[in-house]
Amino acid sequence: MAVWDRREATLVLARDRVGVKPLYYFAKDGEFAFSSELKALLCHPKVERKLSLRALSNYLAYEYVPTPNSIIEGIHKLPAASFLVLKQGNIRIQAYHQFHFSTLRTGSRSEASLVEELRALMTEAVRRRLGGSSVPGIFLSGGIDSSAMVAFASRLVDPRHQDLLDRFPGAILRRVVVRSHHCREVRD
Repeated sequence: MAVWDRREATLVLARDRVGVKPLYYFAKDGEFAFSSELKALLCHPKVERKLSLRALSNYLAYEYVPTPNSIIEGIHKLPAASFLVLKQGNIRIQAYHQFHFSTLRTGSRSEASLVEELRALMTEAVRRRLGGSSVPGIFLSGGIDSSAMVAFASRLVDPRHQDLLDRFPGAILRRVVVRSHHCREVRD
C-alpha cells in the first residue's frame, strides 16, 4: 500500500502483516522508487543491475534472500508488518505489528484431539489461500512445509487441476502425496 500526503510531502508505504506480497524500494541520489516486483525497479535508470554477493550467498545457503536484502545491490525489501515513511529525503522504517506466540497448555486434551485440531486449521488455511478464480500452484521445495501444503491442497482442489506437477532440480517429489498424471522436468 502506498499513500502520498501532498500537504506534508510525505510518502508512506506499508507491507502486509505476514509478508505475502513483497514491497521493494530503491533510494539513491535524491531519487526514490518502489514496486511490488523487483523487475519493475530494474527499469529505473539509476538502478545498477549489479548482483548483491551477500544476497547471493544467503540464497545459496537458505534458498531465499532474507529481508531487507534483495538479490540486486541497492534494492531493499520492506519487512513484513512494517511501514516506511519518506519525508524530505529521509527514510524511517517501523514495525506496526508483531506476532506473539504463547505456549498453550493442552490440559487434558489427547494427542488425537490436538492432531485433529491441527488438521482442521491447516485445511482451513490452505482453503483460504486456494480461494480465487485462478488455478492454484504450489512451489515444491521438497521440504515438509511445501509437501504438507500440497497434501492438504490435493484434497481441496478440483481433480481436473491436479494433472501437472513440475519437478525442479533438487526437489524431492517422490515423498509428496499428490494425485498427479504428468510430470515434467524444469531445466535452466
